[in-house]
Amino acid sequence: MSEFIDLPVSYFDADFTLDPYSLLKDLYQDDKVLGFRSEGMNFLFRHDDCRSVLRSPLCRREPLANPEFQQREERYAKLYPNRLWEMSNNFSMGEVDIKLKSQLVRFLGNIEKSASFDDMEPIFKQLSEGKDLPNYIDQIATLPLRVILETAGLIIPDKEITDVYNAGCTYLKSFENLGDESLIKDADDAVVLLRDFVERNYEKFNPGTLLYDHVEACKSIGLSDEKIKANLIGPILISASNTMGISSAFFLRNLIRYPEVRRKLQDNPELLNNDNVILEFLRRDNHVKSLSRHAHGTVQLGKFELTEGSSICLFFPGANLDPKQWQNPLALNFNRDFSPNNHIIFGGAKHVCIGKTLAVTFLRRLGQGFIRYLPDAVSVDGSKITVDGDWVAERIITKMPITLNAVS
Repeated sequence: MSEFIDLPVSYFDADFTLDPYSLLKDLYQDDKVLGFRSEGMNFLFRHDDCRSVLRSPLCRREPLANPEFQQREERYAKLYPNRLWEMSNNFSMGEVDIKLKSQLVRFLGNIEKSASFDDMEPIFKQLSEGKDLPNYIDQIATLPLRVILETAGLIIPDKEITDVYNAGCTYLKSFENLGDESLIKDADDAVVLLRDFVERNYEKFNPGTLLYDHVEACKSIGLSDEKIKANLIGPILISASNTMGISSAFFLRNLIRYPEVRRKLQDNPELLNNDNVILEFLRRDNHVKSLSRHAHGTVQLGKFELTEGSSICLFFPGANLDPKQWQNPLALNFNRDFSPNNHIIFGGAKHVCIGKTLAVTFLRRLGQGFIRYLPDAVSVDGSKITVDGDWVAERIITKMPITLNAVS
């Protein structure tokens, strides 16, 4: 019995990033296989297995103590202190700080309730002008960060928005790529930029703004300024804004390549008010590619066993396309019924995404703009889409040329 079989292409291959199902569809039915292996990593790809690992107290983010890991981290800590500062203060590393997480959820929830999304309109209108857009992604990628900061009470120049967004991407790229020291160095440099950005603005938050109220609330539960600043960087500037930016590209890609879905939404725009519709887009193409977990004891997965000390990666696109969980998984079906217990679109257990409500609202407003302005004759050539496939944790479309015809 083979637990993990070799994938015939690299996990980082762009085609696998954009269409993993074609290589996994036969494996779902093979009960002799637990997962696939690629680039020295073992991946679980079935929904139930991934969900079991997420919920198991024996499966944790931190590896079991071993000399090799400890020596590497000690060396990284000396060479890249800014990365260590961000990670050691981040609420989601190790044991979750429930008080801080709750406050971050409230902060993002207040942004979701207060955001106007007005800055989206000029960008949407380009879709009706009939000119080909060589890379529309650049313009929608930074929208979430702008919405978050402006709603929270901080208005900054366009170039700085782009610099902060790119620094966040650089940090995320290193997240699960611990063996690539060049990425760790880049992440450290990115934290320097993000830390400087927060330091320069920290004392300028005006009373009555969401940022000011958030900082005061964090202080009231005993958090230091350093802890507050680090968690403005990690969960807000990096995770929340980049997650929505990355998801936006896949959302638009599916609206273009499934014209029947687009027309259904154009005929019935109220469908986008249903959270299940937004979740269906995220299920079809999830922004998260993979996250690792490490067994701190023996973990049973059906007839298979993860031994203590073993490391596995959860392949979220596989779990979200599992035909045993989702009938006709490649189809966008707005009649699917999502509940907290039948999907892992936003992770699960203690590490569920803190910005899920804001993400759903942002994508809803994005979808409303897309269906309002997308012409009937719109297309995207899949062969011309480019992907930065070097990330373990995330998958990002870097270029997606769109062909448009003007609406008469």
